[in-house]
Amino acid sequence: MPHHQFKPINAYCSIGNAGGVQRQMSGRMQIIGFLAAVVSFIGWRILTLPVRRHTVDDVLRLIKSNVVSDAALVAFRCACTAIIAFTLVSIAIDKTGINVCVCLVDQSFKRMRLVGRQRFYTFTVWAWIGQGMYFAAVLLLHVIGPNRSPPILAEAATVLFEIGLALAMLVSFIVTYVLIPGSPDPENFFTWQALAMHNLNVAFMVAELILNQVEFDVARHFHFALLYGVAYILFAWVIARHHGCYFYFFLNPNYKHALLAHIGLLVILTTFFCLAALASVALNPEQNALAIPVLLSFTAALCTFRPRHKLVTA
Repeated sequence: MPHHQFKPINAYCSIGNAGGVQRQMSGRMQIIGFLAAVVSFIGWRILTLPVRRHTVDDVLRLIKSNVVSDAALVAFRCACTAIIAFTLVSIAIDKTGINVCVCLVDQSFKRMRLVGRQRFYTFTVWAWIGQGMYFAAVLLLHVIGPNRSPPILAEAATVLFEIGLALAMLVSFIVTYVLIPGSPDPENFFTWQALAMHNLNVAFMVAELILNQVEFDVARHFHFALLYGVAYILFAWVIARHHGCYFYFFLNPNYKHALLAHIGLLVILTTFFCLAALASVALNPEQNALAIPVLLSFTAALCTFRPRHKLVTA
């Protein structure tokens, strides 16, 4: 099989003994039970929260800025949308692809080349697509106008912004301080597409935090961070069923601490959602003169544009 193809790895999918099968089923059932509890909680929250009617002011917070003019805000958002779309299209049509290390169902690891739509399976690209959805939604609000915009669109744009900022912070932090330092060959992190998704992602969303007037609604929306995590976990399982591998070893139900890892993932997502909400309140440019310098410094700290040379000791 040519090295650039990505096909089911049947040879690696089988568990060699009955004990392995039992562990796999036990681990998966524990995780399924946990995810079912989380989804039930999310459903309960959505059904029991009082309905909040969005007003014209809610739309204006999304499409107006106290920092720049309306024209400048629209131009910035159009540029962000175009960059995200161009990046995604270039990934989809790229015939070269990237080499990644994946975790097989039996917990062994294998180098594999991802090409085209296969690269859309990763958490980073999911987050990048989510940002594109936010900018598309908010631009649609600009076009429709505050008086005719459907409430569901304003609600969706608000949630997409909240989740987008949290994911941008999380992705850039993990890439800069965990994946790149821990990778023996970090070449994949420095293609122009990867640089955009790991750096421009946080730059775009921090800029939005400065420019728009959106107020985080943690009580009503934090469960969407949980829902995002559950959706990606289930997606990872579908990919594993078809291709026999996981892009993140801790999502493999055969992993020794799989249940704790899944709990940890959802806790981390919720934590970064709350941190993003805290930043939106504590670093409001209208109320804090140091907000913009702090946010710019924060953004710079999360970005990495070239490999850091490791010290070689004798």
